Amino acid sequence: MDENRQNASAEAESKETPRAFTFFGCYEHSLDGKGRLIIPTAYRKPLGETFTISITPEGDGIALYPEPIFDEMLADLYQLNRLNDSVRRYLAYLGKMSYRGVEADVQGRILIPAKLRQRILGDAKELEISGGMDHVRIYDANKGIEEDDFFDLHRSEILAEVSELKAGLMARKGDS
Repeated sequence: MDENRQNASAEAESKETPRAFTFFGCYEHSLDGKGRLIIPTAYRKPLGETFTISITPEGDGIALYPEPIFDEMLADLYQLNRLNDSVRRYLAYLGKMSYRGVEADVQGRILIPAKLRQRILGDAKELEISGGMDHVRIYDANKGIEEDDFFDLHRSEILAEVSELKAGLMARKGDS
């Protein structure tokens, strides 16, 4: 009985504890002529032996997800009403643009599937590979510059809104 209670307690705790965020930093790499990309060394071990290549949560970039993170994302999406047209369309697009069981070669390279390259990267050869906390983000290097410029331009508003959200979260934690 005690063991069952301990297991249930540990399971409940793990759901409340944030996942270990491991993908940080920003690197620039080029696609080779075959559409292959070198994964930065810092990301290889946390990705695992096999991982999923797909779209970013916003759908505007390519993402590399460790399998457990991708599974968690799918589980969250499947809790949504799949009769909703937008949910159905998003799941269909995600399924079309996701490739499971991807492995890097011995040199740490992956082949980015042609459909993803065409739809997301276009003709870009210079890429920004950056940490997305629980996944790796891959964008055209110019989009990375645009993100940096946007943050610089709107830094005060962004930080103020994050501060408000954080204060609201702290208040809710205090109420419980």
